[in-house]
Amino acid sequence: MLPLLLQNPPAGDVSPFSGILPLIPIFLIFWFMIIRPQQKQRKEEEKMRNELAEGDRIVTTAGIVAKVVRVKDSEVVIDLDGSARMTVLKSSVLQRITDGADKK
Repeated sequence: MLPLLLQNPPAGDVSPFSGILPLIPIFLIFWFMIIRPQQKQRKEEEKMRNELAEGDRIVTTAGIVAKVVRVKDSEVVIDLDGSARMTVLKSSVLQRITDGADKK
């Protein structure tokens, strides 16, 4: 068995791309399973942040639940139940709370 493994492979017309060919399906699977869904999610989050309006209830990445008072270019002024106001970046807004999700 060992002499068979040590022999040189038979000479023939072997394409230089034959080693790359199996990587193409792996890349396509990787693209459709990982990269594409992340791009779609990022676009949805960006759309949500751009559609923020006064009166929306939001959750920030720090877990702060607040009401939007004013929307600026890259910032949002939020009201913390009337006790205080904060200015946060739009990128720190995690989600918008809808009326159905707010009532439990």
